Amino acid sequence: ILSYVEHLKEKGLKPATVQNYIIAIRQLFNWLEVEYGFPNVAKGIKGAKVSKAHKKDNFSMAQIATILQPIDDTETGKRDKAIILLMVTTALRTIEVHRADVEDLRHVDGKVFLAVQGKGHEEKDALVQLTATTYKALQDYLNTRTSKQGNTPLFTSTSNNSKGKRITTRTISGLLKERFKAAGLDSPRLTAHSLRHTGITEAYKAMKEAGINDTLSEVQKYARHANPATSQIYIHEEEQKNSLGASLVANVLDKAISSLDPC
Repeated sequence: ILSYVEHLKEKGLKPATVQNYIIAIRQLFNWLEVEYGFPNVAKGIKGAKVSKAHKKDNFSMAQIATILQPIDDTETGKRDKAIILLMVTTALRTIEVHRADVEDLRHVDGKVFLAVQGKGHEEKDALVQLTATTYKALQDYLNTRTSKQGNTPLFTSTSNNSKGKRITTRTISGLLKERFKAAGLDSPRLTAHSLRHTGITEAYKAMKEAGINDTLSEVQKYARHANPATSQIYIHEEEQKNSLGASLVANVLDKAISSLDPC
């Protein structure tokens, strides 16, 4: 098994892929041990160290505006605009967008919320607040629909083959990717998840600027992360991007080079 691990690494597979292969092997030997008393020779064997850093990038607010600007006023355009605004402002996942129904829109104390069935949850037990801009975009989209009552899907397909049916996560990812490309933002690191990533990053930056002390707790609440360590990854990455180290070292180097300049 150890030789197999080295073989996978030598093939140039990504650490996450190597790790998945080894997890499958460990599960097999766990099962053999429980069912047949077979010696679990895979116990304790590690695959590859998988980085916790994000594999996808986030957008700037200027880039989000660039993505939204060319979207037309057709039913498809209004739907896509509503999805983009919803995911950026509430940090929704594609699966949460897919599961949303019209009846999940709720008015409480003069505010509008969307009930969300989060990752690993069996019920729609979380509420995310909608901004006025996002809610208006949703209403503009729903006004183009003939069916928009009760438990009908909040977002539906506009293609001929599946028109009116609940939009799939694959379709959401695909349509968003096309919108990104149309705005000149074509990168494998920019995907549907980049919108959620953007929302969480921008929320943290705003909280920090507002002087909120417990930003970790607030980011966790906003992103609906079960584990604060996940929220910490977003915070750590944003802090790394704003590190002063490189510029400070560059200033010292510039001064050293200037001191050697005979002119």
